[in-house]
Amino acid sequence: MKKLIIVIFIGSFLSCSDEIQVNAPYKDTTVVYGLLSKSDSRHYIKINKAFLGEGDANQMALIADSSEYENLEAKILKKDGENIVSETLLQDTLITNKQTGDFFAPNQTIYYFDDQLDENYEYELQVNVQGKQELVRAQTPVIDDFNLTGGQIFGNAVVPVSFINSGGVYSTQLFTYTSVPSAKSYQLIMHVHYTNHYLDETTEEKSFDVEYSNQTTFSTNGGQAMQQEISGEAFYQTIASRIAKKAATPNLSHRKFDFITFSMIAAGDELSTYLEVNSPSTGVIQEKPQYTNIENGIGIFSTRVTVRSQIEKALNNNSLVELYTGQYTSEHGFCANQGVNACP
Repeated sequence: MKKLIIVIFIGSFLSCSDEIQVNAPYKDTTVVYGLLSKSDSRHYIKINKAFLGEGDANQMALIADSSEYENLEAKILKKDGENIVSETLLQDTLITNKQTGDFFAPNQTIYYFDDQLDENYEYELQVNVQGKQELVRAQTPVIDDFNLTGGQIFGNAVVPVSFINSGGVYSTQLFTYTSVPSAKSYQLIMHVHYTNHYLDETTEEKSFDVEYSNQTTFSTNGGQAMQQEISGEAFYQTIASRIAKKAATPNLSHRKFDFITFSMIAAGDELSTYLEVNSPSTGVIQEKPQYTNIENGIGIFSTRVTVRSQIEKALNNNSLVELYTGQYTSEHGFCANQGVNACP
């Protein structure tokens, strides 16, 4: 029972007992999480309620009725300024594969609508919960799809990437791009592709991702020159940490490096702020203010898009030799098609 009893004694003449309820009177708080992407044709939005009650909160979280509404109406308004261009009612659906965790699973209700979003309009979510006077609402623009090139080095399919020079000095390359309207932060992801060759002559194509830190623009107007440093030494260190050594990989004959590709996640202004506020604190003050752009509710309703480069970047000869014989990766079984470092 969540109840705190405080008994105050003043001298030997007066005593009083006050019962203080830790649980405040219940207030229906709507929780919304939705991210619109122009790349999608179906858009999912999670709408549920915060719960409060007597007893174990961990146990209540495992009960669907604690978090899900029985009756609500939600719709998306497509808007040009203050003018409503169209309205679309959200449909509900049941997902049945949510992993077991702190909240009820595997079944959960989520809401969706189908539409080819247009970056020239904004989209307003309105949620009307039966028995609740306030209208829950939020609005977001949409980030347009854009081409991810990479600049002089990573945007050229012919020129291989150099992460080390002929003198054995690691080099840093710049992945350059230009910001686009309605996006505030960007995260570059490098995908490293390689192939395992086994003693029984079978092969296995493998890859892993390298995520770089978010970069934030001055505004959401677009047109700002941006760049991400890609360290050559860090490239080899990452391979060494993400791929097992040859001796630790059963039946491995050798490995071939294939190529690297890139993708980028662009986040809208509200999502960028939400992620920044909710990032781990590194200062003395650990408590952070709650951020939401949901009117009469909490959560986030914003936009993001993921774009991918179609260019498969090879490494130049010096960079490959470093992969075969370098201080970080020489024991990982990478080899060449021919020459001194030829595969067995």
